[in-house]
Amino acid sequence: MSVLKLSFDHLKSPSLKQCFAYCSKFKKDFEMEREDLIQLWMAQGFLCSSPNKDMEDIGDEYFTILLQNSLFQDVIRDDFGIITYCKMHDLVHDLAELVSRSEMEDKLENQHVAWDPSKSSERNVEKQRSLLVNGDQALNNNTLLISFKALRVLNLYRADIEELPSSIGILIHLRYLNVSGTRIKELPKSIGKLYNLQTLRMEDTWNLETFPKEMENLINLRHVYFDDKPFGMGRFKHLQTIYPSFTLDEERNHEIDELGGLNQLKGVLTIGGLEHMRDGGQAGASNLVGKANLRRLTLEWGSYHMGRIEKHIDVLEGLRPNSELEILKIENFMGSKLASWMISGSLPLNLTEIWLTNCRECKQVPSLGHLPNLRLVQFSRMYKLKCVGVEFYGYNHVNGAATSTKKKQTLFPALKSLTIKWCPALIKWEELPTDEKVAVFPCLEYLTIEFCDSLEFIPITVGKGMPCLRKLQIQFCEKFSS
Repeated sequence: MSVLKLSFDHLKSPSLKQCFAYCSKFKKDFEMEREDLIQLWMAQGFLCSSPNKDMEDIGDEYFTILLQNSLFQDVIRDDFGIITYCKMHDLVHDLAELVSRSEMEDKLENQHVAWDPSKSSERNVEKQRSLLVNGDQALNNNTLLISFKALRVLNLYRADIEELPSSIGILIHLRYLNVSGTRIKELPKSIGKLYNLQTLRMEDTWNLETFPKEMENLINLRHVYFDDKPFGMGRFKHLQTIYPSFTLDEERNHEIDELGGLNQLKGVLTIGGLEHMRDGGQAGASNLVGKANLRRLTLEWGSYHMGRIEKHIDVLEGLRPNSELEILKIENFMGSKLASWMISGSLPLNLTEIWLTNCRECKQVPSLGHLPNLRLVQFSRMYKLKCVGVEFYGYNHVNGAATSTKKKQTLFPALKSLTIKWCPALIKWEELPTDEKVAVFPCLEYLTIEFCDSLEFIPITVGKGMPCLRKLQIQFCEKFSS
């Protein structure tokens, strides 16, 4: 404990110490979600933005510092290596409780509580800033919330409720509302009075089908988590998170131009239902190219939806991403060819991964070899693809390739994994014309080709010109002869 206390004492920022002490309000061994924790800190006013940093950025820094000081442990990472969950060991939790009781009693003690329905009254409820209703408790008393006038956090995760009291509109200081996992059927119109709300979580609320128009008044929302049920977001200019996706529908409850002004969107964005798009002009209204903070983008059309092939191509043309994008996934695209920005050397230079999945009608692959940071490529279920041509290497897009005669060019300089599977019409993968001034795939470690029944030829450099190759897997390719 003395060693841990020393780590705590060395935390320079008082607000960072507040963030640590706040974690004592979770149960021991509770699995804390990184983004959720930062949003809770933010709701309590522990994180103050600066001209160069958002509150979320400062929260990320605080999280990292606490982790580096061994005050957070047992981290869980996602597929991209990003820490998404962590825990506090019992001894650390005891320290957080000790700090909360002693050094920060005035600011924290009794302000962040779990509601106990067995008690007729709570001490200082009018000052409490956090209220957690556990999953086995109910909140059916419409007058109860009136007492909690200072609430900034209301967490009803998995609470036994079927409706959200209309009195919620009184909680004008509320920054964080979580109704995920409840059985509520609708949100009251009074929710539109929560003008200061920053985070709204309503995942796994399958009984919730519609949203009141008053939700458009929540103009300070920064993070929204819901079950793909559309509601108007065009006024949410501060929005950073739409999870799991922004999905268009036939009834046009969502319009793509709602995204147009949401240039604060950050991190991950999935746009679904693109088969409902009218044309490329409408797609361009999304202004994806202007969303500089997006790093992962997924574009989804409905499975097996055909429509006019030309329309699909036109729509993809209008969905050009920002220049800082790192991961691009395209699913169920039914155009016969790709957008010009994918084959003209205009893909973001920061791109590290690209996935084309179930693009059944597409007959070409993008130009990728010139991208300096690309580490993973996967083409899957491209049933009309007959040839991976020389354009794949992006030779003409390498800086100086057309004019330089001295400098040796490197194509796919960072690529580590390449997968081509379920492309039954694929006959050949062309080799770049021999040139001693060009190196190809110098870092490739994993090459997988599967279920390409018509494949007869792959470049001779495979296995020879790939010095880092660790695994070559070619299977279920009946016509291929090594």
